[in-house]
Amino acid sequence: MDATAVDQREDDITQVLVALCVSNKQLGVACYEELQNSLYVDSMNMCVDSIEEIMNNMKATLKPTMFLLHPQIIVNNSLLELILSDADGTPDRYRFKVLKTAAWIDKSCQYLIHNCIQVRGSNSGSTSYPILASVLDLEIESSRQALGALIGYMQQTVFKLDDGKVIVSSVKTLHLESYLKMDKQSFKALQIFSEETHPNVIKGPGRSKEGFSLFGLFDRTHSQSGRQKLKEWMLMPYYDKAKILYRQAGVALMSRPSNREYVRSVQSVLRHFHDLPRLVLRVKKVEYTHLEWCKIHLSLVTAWKVLELTKSFINDNDKDSTEAADSDYLRQYYESVEVQLVAHTIMVLESAIDFKGCDAEGTIVFRTDYDRQLDELQSTYDHLETHLVEAAHRILDVVPLLEVGMYSLQ
Repeated sequence: MDATAVDQREDDITQVLVALCVSNKQLGVACYEELQNSLYVDSMNMCVDSIEEIMNNMKATLKPTMFLLHPQIIVNNSLLELILSDADGTPDRYRFKVLKTAAWIDKSCQYLIHNCIQVRGSNSGSTSYPILASVLDLEIESSRQALGALIGYMQQTVFKLDDGKVIVSSVKTLHLESYLKMDKQSFKALQIFSEETHPNVIKGPGRSKEGFSLFGLFDRTHSQSGRQKLKEWMLMPYYDKAKILYRQAGVALMSRPSNREYVRSVQSVLRHFHDLPRLVLRVKKVEYTHLEWCKIHLSLVTAWKVLELTKSFINDNDKDSTEAADSDYLRQYYESVEVQLVAHTIMVLESAIDFKGCDAEGTIVFRTDYDRQLDELQSTYDHLETHLVEAAHRILDVVPLLEVGMYSLQ
């Protein structure tokens, strides 16, 4: 059973699949976000008074493209309307698919969780159940069933070519009930975001831009990914004091006059940083050209330069107490990044692809001696005309006279 929302775009660039399951008065939620290649899992008490606000915050944060629903949800009209409606009450806003009851059987779901999820980079063998158990509360039946049903669906769609393995970059708890609750009217009244459409209706709604808003006032980002991160911060603000103070420390560091030289250096470099997750996704979907590979390489080189600037800032010993605090903050950031992995990835790309040649020829140019079979195929392609002439002569040796229309080849 399928339903397509009236306003839902059919050409969504990335998928955000959200599986919802009701079990023992708990609503289990499992989400797969294709752009970050990440899984999110959580559950909420169906008796919570603020379930509507929680659901609206979840939609605003995750931006789901499809809901995968348990059959029990379909018979609960009020819950179904809440799930499919927009925050402003617009009905049938989201696409959904009802999975068969067999997809939600707890035993089958446990098998899928134990055997079919693999977290990229883990060293726990063929499966990553120890990682899952350390991050997620898999004792909650509704969470297990939601995650298992989601895995089963992705095996047939997103990961159908991966031998039944669902390989993701990370697994996290969604913390649905920990979001700061703010409805759409509050966002509008506070002018956190303000969309202005083009006055010429012929241009269409796609020509809209950010108007006078808090987001517009605070937006000093220099990359698309930075702008998206700022939007996420303002869509889902922290309510935990420690997290708020930590974020404020980072903002203060970038605003402090004594750090102006470092900030300007980082900003000038970041202008060359592209939307890396989306580029990698295009490669994964085999929708790339040489431009995607060039942008990936340039973004990684940019990230390396930012890390080098940060390292230099940290190693500067001439600092007062405030600057020392800034160094500690940046040190935590620097240590959280796999610096050697960035350097290794750049080296692997440069050893395989001639990026200057890509720019000159407008196509992907692999370096010679990188792969023998690839070199042989490239040589065959380069001498294709000669091979075709030789093949034509061999055919003429067998068939001395071959007429083609009014002409003949002898």
